[in-house]
Amino acid sequence: MTATFQSTTDTLPARFLRWCADAFAAEADYTKALGSLDEDAARRIAAEHSMPLDELVRIARLGPAAAEEMLALMQAINIDPVEAQLIHPALFADMEATCARCSGKARCRADIASGKLEKEFTRYCGNATALNTLRAEPDMLRD
Repeated sequence: MTATFQSTTDTLPARFLRWCADAFAAEADYTKALGSLDEDAARRIAAEHSMPLDELVRIARLGPAAAEEMLALMQAINIDPVEAQLIHPALFADMEATCARCSGKARCRADIASGKLEKEFTRYCGNATALNTLRAEPDMLRD
């Protein structure tokens, strides 16, 4: 499997996430694929996300849709995910990791399906504080 990188100026986490997406698209063996990364690079990526390497591996194995609830939540509370990622890339990456690790996914998905997400997420979402902070920024709101 060959990872494709769009730019040499991409951040290491962005390249890693794209690499993981490429790996999932190819239905690769992720243990082998992650093992093919230079250990120093993998440790840097983990450190950038304030997590141990084994946690990074666990999240990568969950796949590129592991934080899709976060995108649905952002849209439900009128945050533009594209703007959030462009303006606050480190925060966005941390929020994706938090969402991917979340144990409340069943409740979140139920709230998405029932339309209650906007009213209920603050009770259980590990990203609630960050999302409310983003929601207070006019540049983050969808047009």
